[in-house]
Amino acid sequence: MTMRFPVYVKFGILCSRYASSLERCTGMLKVQSLLFAAFLLPSLAAVADNAKHPFEGAWAPSAKACADPTDGNIRITSGKYFEHEGSCSIVQAAKAGSVWTLSLSCEGEGEKWKKSVKLEPKGSGQLEIVHTGAASSKLVRCKAEQRPPNWPAR
Repeated sequence: MTMRFPVYVKFGILCSRYASSLERCTGMLKVQSLLFAAFLLPSLAAVADNAKHPFEGAWAPSAKACADPTDGNIRITSGKYFEHEGSCSIVQAAKAGSVWTLSLSCEGEGEKWKKSVKLEPKGSGQLEIVHTGAASSKLVRCKAEQRPPNWPAR
């Protein structure tokens, strides 16, 4: 028993079985293009949104501090900023040139506060960071095996 469907392929285009001309067949191509745009493109945009920012990762004042954390160690994931005395939600991330400004809503040790930090990724796994009202400091990226076991992974 053969099943027949009311569509067929003509010149690589899905066409209605009842199409009487190439124009009707190209009309189906327009419908197919709209369906492609409606269903596939939003999923591609979601993939782009999940792309890792250059400032994400574990950072420390020195390579030694990666394995033996100091007050200066930080970890940034998509949506979170962890530091010695607390953790923050990233409320907004804005980029101007190579500098990122993160607006943070933080809590730790029974307190809540808001702050912003400026981050400028440098070559060779370095990051310059400026906390509001403070001098800048340079951090180095920690390798995964250098992070202490109690440091948040993601």
